[in-house]
Amino acid sequence: MSEDEFTVTPFFDDPLTEIHPSIGVVDGVAYVGVWVPCRVQDREGRVKSRDFVYLITDKREKILCTADELAKHHWRLGYKPIHTVNRWALADVQAYLNGQAVNVLDVYDTANAVYREFIEFPDEKSYTLHALWSIGTYFHHLFNTYSYLYVGGVKRTGKTKTLTVHFCLDLNAILSGNMSVSSLYRTIQNQRASLLIDETEKLSNPKRAEEFRNILLSGYKKGAKTYRVGKDSKDRLEPEEFELYSGKVLANISGLEDVLEDRCIVGFQKRSISKAIINREIDIMEPRFSTLRGRLCTLFLTHWREVAAIYAEISKCSELGELCERVNCDSSVLKDGKEYLAGRELELWKPLLTMARFFDDHTPVSERVKCNPVISVQATHTEEYPSNIKAELTQGSVNRRSQRSLCSLMLDMACTLAGQRHTENMTEVGDDILIACLFNLVSPDHVSQWIKVKMIKEEMSGQFEESQDWLTSKWIGTSLRRLGFSDKRRVGIGYQYNIQYSAVIDLKQRMQVDPPTEPKKSLKKTLESAWQWISSHKDENGLIDITSLEGYLKESGESHSSEIIDVLKRDKVLFAVPMAGKLGAG
Repeated sequence: MSEDEFTVTPFFDDPLTEIHPSIGVVDGVAYVGVWVPCRVQDREGRVKSRDFVYLITDKREKILCTADELAKHHWRLGYKPIHTVNRWALADVQAYLNGQAVNVLDVYDTANAVYREFIEFPDEKSYTLHALWSIGTYFHHLFNTYSYLYVGGVKRTGKTKTLTVHFCLDLNAILSGNMSVSSLYRTIQNQRASLLIDETEKLSNPKRAEEFRNILLSGYKKGAKTYRVGKDSKDRLEPEEFELYSGKVLANISGLEDVLEDRCIVGFQKRSISKAIINREIDIMEPRFSTLRGRLCTLFLTHWREVAAIYAEISKCSELGELCERVNCDSSVLKDGKEYLAGRELELWKPLLTMARFFDDHTPVSERVKCNPVISVQATHTEEYPSNIKAELTQGSVNRRSQRSLCSLMLDMACTLAGQRHTENMTEVGDDILIACLFNLVSPDHVSQWIKVKMIKEEMSGQFEESQDWLTSKWIGTSLRRLGFSDKRRVGIGYQYNIQYSAVIDLKQRMQVDPPTEPKKSLKKTLESAWQWISSHKDENGLIDITSLEGYLKESGESHSSEIIDVLKRDKVLFAVPMAGKLGAG
């Protein structure tokens, strides 16, 4: 085709807004995409059946998802719809279009009840966490980030069963083991699918393992892209971008690498002691799960503005105290660890706190006061359960909301996990241990001190029960320079670094580093003890015996006696004299 056969008109301000075919909000309109079988008649009267995507909107309208129909609303598709079985049953879609509403609290209760029916979590907060997370997958595109869930534990603790419950509840959930990596990329992007990765996903293929890692590293933050090279229609290799932001649940025995764990809310399961729960199988095709997913879609369409407004408030909070005010929680009752709930740790919890605040706002004050401390279910839809399960759920042994709000439960859990993670990092991250040991070695009485690398290494080694192969003089030097201590000098066969007390204090605050557990005697205390010994052991000529001083320091647990004596000389406490084995005492 020659250039004179067509006219090109550029649009730098695109008049059509790009929309997602699965679920989203555009121009103030929320929608969920569903496949609907249709009867199609052409101009010649021929009839055939064909499935089309319709957008079911918060105005209880249905919009045919074709280019012409979308253009009437100034929209266009951003991704190609993937034809799958509807997770929202068409009968329930029709009921919504006819005006059917949902009870907000009943939706939460029912989701919570499903987890209680099939899973025995080690604590009550975990039921709230998983229920809120599953419901939140329908709203996740309103948030800037959405945390992953990690389910750990030994064999036969119900990890796969937990993933199965998530499959029944979460937005467009898919199990990783059933699909190729290329299919996963496109399905997550085009369906905003929740990805469930089981321990059976061995990832023995290194390429497949790396692809999964790319999905997980880039998939927790909205707008982040990852790229794959694929073949076009002419078999040419071309890079293609994918947005993989969605909810993801991981379950295995071996644990996670640090980079992935930072994106996860981590939980561990124990083997159940309830035979009823152990023997209770999940039928993923059971109609009540489809019904619940339909109610979750309806909840999104009818209450998305409220959730978005709450998140807009919470997302502005950078301090825990401010956040507690937003969610009506008394920060003074939170457990140890609240000082570590900041940065990414706080960012990961904001969507869940948004969902908790949403349900708290719909809970009558009188009900919050009357409820028992044990969380449970009093759902109005108990007819959805088999008779034996219905009896269990309505006995009163559990009650859906406690005297403590859902927000306070989640904040309490967030602080506890933040504290645990900080403790783990203190024992696993070398830089933190190095800073803590520098804090022990430097004296506040001096602006700066020259400290031997060997002395730092021995101080750090004392914080471990076993020898650490990675803890070398080279690693310490590199880490000191990375932390800003670049002033060094060579002394004999080793190096000394100039360590400023103020810089150590600044790093300690910035990195939120605590002193090591059961720290060794600080340099200041060692010097004070040495001064007292010198004062009481110098002879009438003001001299002390070097061998005796070294022996005292070693008996006191100080392995760096020569370095301590050097510091005492520098501070003019000791000085050289022309007598072998003696030092003068000032």
